[in-house]
Amino acid sequence: MKKSQIISGSKTKQSFGTILPDDGIAKSEESNLDHMHFQSLNPGYDPGRRRFLGGIIALGALALPGIRAMALPRIRVMAELGQEMTFSLGGDLTVNRLGFGAMRLPSVGGMSGPPRSPETSRAVLRRAVELGVNLIDTANFYGNQDGSIHANTLIRETLYPYPSNLVIATKVGPNVDTTGRPLTPLYGPASDLRAQVEANLEALRLDRLDLVYLRVGLMGPPQDESIAEHFEMLAKLREEGLIRHLGLSNVDVNHIAEARAIAPVAAVQNYFNIIRRDGEDVLDFCAANHIAYIPFGPLGSGGREDLHTDRVTKVAVRHDATVYQIALAWLLAYSPVTLAIPGTGRVDHLEENWAARSIVLSKQDMDELA
Repeated sequence: MKKSQIISGSKTKQSFGTILPDDGIAKSEESNLDHMHFQSLNPGYDPGRRRFLGGIIALGALALPGIRAMALPRIRVMAELGQEMTFSLGGDLTVNRLGFGAMRLPSVGGMSGPPRSPETSRAVLRRAVELGVNLIDTANFYGNQDGSIHANTLIRETLYPYPSNLVIATKVGPNVDTTGRPLTPLYGPASDLRAQVEANLEALRLDRLDLVYLRVGLMGPPQDESIAEHFEMLAKLREEGLIRHLGLSNVDVNHIAEARAIAPVAAVQNYFNIIRRDGEDVLDFCAANHIAYIPFGPLGSGGREDLHTDRVTKVAVRHDATVYQIALAWLLAYSPVTLAIPGTGRVDHLEENWAARSIVLSKQDMDELA
């Protein structure tokens, strides 16, 4: 199959991204559809704003308000070290570190695009489980442009009854319509979260959700805003048995500290990839506290980053791989707590992304990608 062949015989579960032209739309064009959607969510977002942080994080210290400063360990580069390909999420759910994002299942180009054939999406989900995917990231508001197809429905119709080791993560917080478009106000009272959690439970036909992220802000963490009231509501739903583990999305270190004073945080999901490395202090904090760091946009979602840089391309050629496979392999090698959830609506893209698990980056590779 090309560039980094699929490893057969694996019984663990995870997968994909967007590697080739999707349903006849070139990746750059499909990404532009996502970018337009993201800009509609955050008109002030500047796609040209990129912060490049060189090297691997060294020893440091982080002081949090009201919390004793803690020494942070050096993020371990796992290239050439036989990196562990699973992670214990919340201490009791073993997942493969290469997972699958479901946003592209209902439509071409993300939530704002035209509908994708449901049978095509179901084939992707079936193949994902065959390959060994056991972490699927979704949301009840992942749908196509007219709201007729939703990711949660596709997941339920295809995979229910679910494999015993399948972990489904979802997110709540924003008020959106059936097409995923934001409503006003974007964030309602904390009491709204119960209905959002119950909607996910019903759509997925579950009695308890494995992991629920509280999504805050738009495309950047909201500064100096408390999340306590909303996180307390999710913690209450967890105590009621509707949620197993809690996570946070689009947050800074202060938000994580605030949430952890209320209930355990099992995972954090911020925007982060091989090109865009903002908020490394959040990753550092997660590494120090064994919190899963599961970035969205691992392949430069929305056309905001072009992964075809000279450095990434050089390493890709060395490994006979695509730049997207190198981006996934880099993310898995960067820290023991990083997981990847690239999404796609095509089986061939899924298989290429899964094959990234076989790529072992050398110290020279990682130095060149720093």
